[in-house]
Amino acid sequence: MPSKKDSESTSPRLFNFLYRDQDTLNSYYAQAFNGVIRSVQQGKTRTTNKTHKTTPLSVATPLFKYTHERLISASESDTQYVDPHDIVTLDILQWLEETGFIKHDITQIQKTSFVKITGDAFFIDQKLLTSSLVEGIKMLERENSPISLPDGALTLIIPAMNVMREILLGPSVLLAKENIVVLGDLKEAYLSAPITSRYMVAGGKFMASVTMVGLVTENIPYNAPSGSVLNGFTNLANGLSTMFSQVATHLIQPVVIYQEITP
Repeated sequence: MPSKKDSESTSPRLFNFLYRDQDTLNSYYAQAFNGVIRSVQQGKTRTTNKTHKTTPLSVATPLFKYTHERLISASESDTQYVDPHDIVTLDILQWLEETGFIKHDITQIQKTSFVKITGDAFFIDQKLLTSSLVEGIKMLERENSPISLPDGALTLIIPAMNVMREILLGPSVLLAKENIVVLGDLKEAYLSAPITSRYMVAGGKFMASVTMVGLVTENIPYNAPSGSVLNGFTNLANGLSTMFSQVATHLIQPVVIYQEITP
């Protein structure tokens, strides 16, 4: 776990943050420390002392001669305002670890809890999927489409594909560790780099040794009264959950995703 103490240890540690939900981190930080750090002030003051001696001219005889001393001080101050940047992330992760909020076995979580898991990660750009769906719809609608479907099939397939295109808007991440596959939705603004740039570098390969800290929420089934419009939404959500659960054993709300950089 990255922490402020790590940076003060004899063995330096660096972390490559791939994703940080900064709004959520700020919320937890404010609850833990009664506020959020916006800037850090560092100041230095240098003081110089000089002694100045004078003998008044009106007292010239040796009997009454005296010397007057004056102490002159001069000071300079230098103030710097430092951007805390990763301090908020490191401090709140350390606090969550030390207070026992973070669990390390996702299979044993029953209530809403933070979990930390390390494995191999693959970032998914849903925009590429939606673009493929759009092209697929256009191809099916052509009169000379290379795909032949039974009569009436298009009236069912195209609306379903349009619904999927609207739903699959945000990016997501898969993290695999042995027989555990975790799937989480991401907020695009908090990614350190566009997902497509990762595809250009690594293609379809997974990123090794990626750590994710996220929130696993306890979900309670609810049966709405018969005929309620809510049933339509819950049935649609259940269908989507079933579809995603085919590739993931657990769903998570990622807060921080990072890699540790070794010297």
